[in-house]
Amino acid sequence: MFDFLDLDVAEVKQTSRASSEVTCDEKQWMASATSLVELMLQMKQRDFIDGKGWFDGLKLLIDNTPKDDDSYAMTFGSLVAPMLRDHYIHWTSKHPNAAAFLKIYKRLEVKVGSATGPGVNMAYDWTTRPGVFGREAACMARELGATEEPPFDGFTFLKRTLLFVGLPLRLYLVDQPHLYRLLYRMRGLTSVEASPSAISEALNRNGQPYGVLVYAILAALQMLHLVRLPMGKGKGAQGLEGLSVTAAPERNSNFEAQHGKLIFRGVWVPHKIDEHLAAYTW
Repeated sequence: MFDFLDLDVAEVKQTSRASSEVTCDEKQWMASATSLVELMLQMKQRDFIDGKGWFDGLKLLIDNTPKDDDSYAMTFGSLVAPMLRDHYIHWTSKHPNAAAFLKIYKRLEVKVGSATGPGVNMAYDWTTRPGVFGREAACMARELGATEEPPFDGFTFLKRTLLFVGLPLRLYLVDQPHLYRLLYRMRGLTSVEASPSAISEALNRNGQPYGVLVYAILAALQMLHLVRLPMGKGKGAQGLEGLSVTAAPERNSNFEAQHGKLIFRGVWVPHKIDEHLAAYTW
């Protein structure tokens, strides 16, 4: 499973400058980064062969999402319902910008299917269980005349990209406690021993498998890189412009796809910048 996670320890090491120019902070960061890559490769070979580690880890995180400052706890349904709705709108739209979205999405679906399909034991895919999406997603589907159970057909045929790419990135992009806990743990990796076991313990302490989320996000980002147009070329958001299509309501309550700019998830910073974190943050 997840053959597209082709992280290379040697490649990480080669990103460093000449040894005479490397500072102590850089050496520590590179040692931690190398150990993180080694951990990801171990997880790929040991925990994710049939998908069990991936599905169990994300479910444990989602089912135990802490409440925010307004005492609201995100559920699986509230997390994925907007994503499923927007995909349905784009898939059924005749707008030319929706066509650009579908061109890249279909490439993603082929890549994700070939990377995960043969190795995933569907018995571990808890997203196929009845009622897992909840009422919120069902209501959104009803409003648009889509299938209600599972809402928008769930993560079934032609929706595996939403599961293996969309779900991890949604956990990273949505303003909720998991994002900040993940960033906090990642930033603390340079203060622990630079070994896969120590990195794993720091990421997964208190029984919270944030290591699985790190793996899932890295795999999702690598998949996006693979489907750039032209294939595999460009940096940042180059070649992925079709994915910046956004569903927007019209006056008659119908929808059409509108084109916008891709942005990176912003993280709040204090008034006084910590130069170390700014240079070596994850």
